[in-house]
Amino acid sequence: NKLENGVWMDSLLEPSNQALIFADGQRVSEVNRLTENTLYEGECPQGDEIHYGKMTWLAEKMTYTGTFRDYVLEGVGLMEYPDSRYVGHWENGNFEGEGSLFFTHGKVARFHGQFHRGKIQ
Repeated sequence: NKLENGVWMDSLLEPSNQALIFADGQRVSEVNRLTENTLYEGECPQGDEIHYGKMTWLAEKMTYTGTFRDYVLEGVGLMEYPDSRYVGHWENGNFEGEGSLFFTHGKVARFHGQFHRGKIQ
């Protein structure tokens, strides 16, 4: 792998779907196309540690900004959907624990409370 004309190239010399940012010789941040539809920008995962970033699902027009564990929503964050948003705790990619869900279609509605495995308790 090498940097060629400002583009990170993989071992086959094809443009990679990843841009890496280094500080003091260490990878600290990245922009990564995880799938054709999914972009990740943020701290590089280091093993099983929590890292901060932003994930965007292009087709669904959804964006999550918050903490991850190996690119899975984990910890605290804000998910913005086209007609709603959720801010609160996450576990293994689901709403978990305390959080607030806001709906914006028609009149604004809000729920604040407890969630378990993505469902209101």
